[in-house]
Amino acid sequence: MNRRELLAVTASLLAGPAMSDPAARLLDGLSTTGHTGQVGRTELEAVQQTTAVYTAMDLKFGGVVTADLSRSALNWAVGLLDAPMRDDTRAALHSAVGALADRTAWTHLDAGKTHSARKLSTLALKTADSGADPDIRAHVLLNIATQVGETFPRGAVNLVGSALSDRRVCSLERANLHAAMGRHLAKSGDRQQALHHIRKAEALAATGGETPEWAGFLTQNHLNSIIAQSLATAGEHTEAIRRFEDLLPRIGDDRRRGRAGRMIDLAELYATTGDLDRAKFLTQRAGGALREVGSARTTARLAALRSRVEA
Repeated sequence: MNRRELLAVTASLLAGPAMSDPAARLLDGLSTTGHTGQVGRTELEAVQQTTAVYTAMDLKFGGVVTADLSRSALNWAVGLLDAPMRDDTRAALHSAVGALADRTAWTHLDAGKTHSARKLSTLALKTADSGADPDIRAHVLLNIATQVGETFPRGAVNLVGSALSDRRVCSLERANLHAAMGRHLAKSGDRQQALHHIRKAEALAATGGETPEWAGFLTQNHLNSIIAQSLATAGEHTEAIRRFEDLLPRIGDDRRRGRAGRMIDLAELYATTGDLDRAKFLTQRAGGALREVGSARTTARLAALRSRVEA
């Protein structure tokens, strides 16, 4: 699948509008005063550091807190793209802005702003396509697949497959992709292929590798979390429970949203396997953990879980 076809498929899945450069790149409501003068390493590093800051805020406090702040920063970063700069700086800047747009899209999704999340994801893919970092582009596709996976699991499989087809993607991001592929395949009914990709994810995670500078969140705990979720979706409940029980004590205060989410994952598995006492106890703990986090998605999951275990 070439880039033009991929953008068309993504736009179709996300029901997003077509874009033209440069005005439509700014999206509805995303305006900028632009940047006068030459763009260089200072501006590039500022975009990269901004992405790191809002990634950390998102992981700890959730998208409700971070979404508008991150969008404001993206507003400024997009304005750099049309300024004069060296060709190598331009390629690196597109990658950096793509990463910031991807994180901003994720914060909007977590805040329940699904329409703007979809448009920001399309921006992230288009911008990353003009960049020089295949890992960022792969991660954008991964997050788009997550957005569409509940409704279009086969579409999500195709998006992740497109990311995996780029052999330049680093081993840790490939592990992330294979783990997510397992979940989407399981949702689409292909359990055997799901388990095949989960095994690939485990092998790559065990091998390790250098973490991309923008992807400090891509830790072993993160990969283990995605693998456990995929195992649960594939029906491997006992193994998924064991992994979540092992993982939860190792999730630190810097991942408050993830900690609450994994409590919900584990409580759902307890409920599925008939252990309602543990499910209810962990549901209460997840509620306490979420008082420190602004996450519309996780809060909605908790509400559904409460209805299930208290019925």
